[in-house]
Amino acid sequence: MYKVTESPHVRIKDTLEWVMWDVVIALLPCILSAVYYFGLKAIGIIAVSVSAGLATEAVMAKTMDKSWKCIFDGSGLVATLLLALIIPHTVPLWMVAMGSVFGIGIGKMAYGGVGQNIFNPALVGRIFMMVSFPRYLFSFYTPDGVAAPTIFPLIKYRGLNWVTESMGGRLEFYKALLVGKDILGSIGETNKAAILIGFLYLGFRKRLKWRVPILVVASKGLLSYFYGADPVLSMLGGGLFFGAVYMCTDMVSGPVTERGKGVFAVLVGTLAFFIANYTSHPAGIGYAILLGNLVTPLINRYTEPRVYGKDRDMKKIYGILSVLILFIIGISILGSVEKISEKRNEVRKNKQMEEMKSYIFQKNLRFQDEDGIFHEGYIFIPAYDEEGGKYYLVLGETKGYGSKMIKFALGITPDRNIAGVSILEESETEGLGAAIRDKKWLEHWRGMDSGHQFNKEIDAAAGATYTYKNIHKIFMDILDSSKVLTEKGSYQDDETDGYGGATDSDWEDGAEDGGEYDEKSEETDSQAGASPEWNEGEEK
Repeated sequence: MYKVTESPHVRIKDTLEWVMWDVVIALLPCILSAVYYFGLKAIGIIAVSVSAGLATEAVMAKTMDKSWKCIFDGSGLVATLLLALIIPHTVPLWMVAMGSVFGIGIGKMAYGGVGQNIFNPALVGRIFMMVSFPRYLFSFYTPDGVAAPTIFPLIKYRGLNWVTESMGGRLEFYKALLVGKDILGSIGETNKAAILIGFLYLGFRKRLKWRVPILVVASKGLLSYFYGADPVLSMLGGGLFFGAVYMCTDMVSGPVTERGKGVFAVLVGTLAFFIANYTSHPAGIGYAILLGNLVTPLINRYTEPRVYGKDRDMKKIYGILSVLILFIIGISILGSVEKISEKRNEVRKNKQMEEMKSYIFQKNLRFQDEDGIFHEGYIFIPAYDEEGGKYYLVLGETKGYGSKMIKFALGITPDRNIAGVSILEESETEGLGAAIRDKKWLEHWRGMDSGHQFNKEIDAAAGATYTYKNIHKIFMDILDSSKVLTEKGSYQDDETDGYGGATDSDWEDGAEDGGEYDEKSEETDSQAGASPEWNEGEEK
């Protein structure tokens, strides 16, 4: 006689805690890489993200009549670690805490807790931060504080050949992408080798399906190949690897059917490709995964295994085909609109760039190299007058009071004096640092040389001095740097740094946002990498 017991009748040793701790172990190479490249800043971001997220989980669990000890199941720890690893090292810690609270509170606990969320909590927190504080999430700086673009915007505006040549060739470029050397991005996603170690560990521990990350990466790479882009760059650049390994394999927000996992992976890779090439987001993997999470119930429904003895449900097949057709039509429309918009923006940016040049130099110049030369975080664009005199238009940024970013354009004459100045963006306090928009203050720079010492009565447009001292120092440093430029546009003292600065289009965007070149500018919330030589407490 058999004894009847309750299910499950087949038990395994694996528990939720064991699975989550395996994911934590798989994340260790990325964490160590982040600490190696970004130091204490990475440790601070991780610590704040984890502590804020777990505290939120414990508090919300108590309000839901659940035990606060749920924080020890590891799911919250994994989500907060993932969030910490997909944001730049320059994001303020209070902002990290807000993202972690939102990701756990809204992305996980609001749905009922572990196993109930329909979206990946880490991505929910990241998208919240991107929407709320876009300039912080899209501003990248080297560990020593030099402003620089990530690889995709740099290639978009400078070209792949320029980037590969600046790094010593295509092979060296791929090596840098693999290990994250000299590649800017979020703290945990730049080192692809570390991510691969985590992928292999999770695979051998059977915590993920091998084909899911492979299909995500391969789908984007294959589409990039047919699109005419570099497939290796498409696969190694950005956060594609990180998202494919640690987020597309999420057991809660992803499909449960075996066939559905494959469909989900291809969908995410395809969406990442289209978002990267037809929208303003150069990578797009985060949005692609969230869109995949959104249609996961539909994927589960249409990929259910066929019951033995029953015919195939043609309604499901027709439904899948309809979704694919609508998707293709939508992407085609999106691409057409994006191309038209880019064309219009390009015309407008060129016009505003010409207005800025005219205001600064107040004479007609011939600009030989519109791409310019990158050095120490600035762009030097050479120009010539009718007599052959060599000028430079310098595009750069510095830090104002409270670490607020100031974007500027500086003209340099052949005798290495200042030809003129234009402020493209600033977010200073009205009546204090914001007085840098004053035309009289801008005009006083004309003809100034590098030997000029800061004079509060002349160089400060308001009683507060921090912003003005910083601008004065930056301008004098730029004048000194311009003296080592040769007629060929290279540096006598050091090599050009292929990653030291933003692109012309970034500054044209600032000019467009700032509107007119009569020194009007929009407010921004961005950081900048200037030298903290003075105490910010000077500005009162």
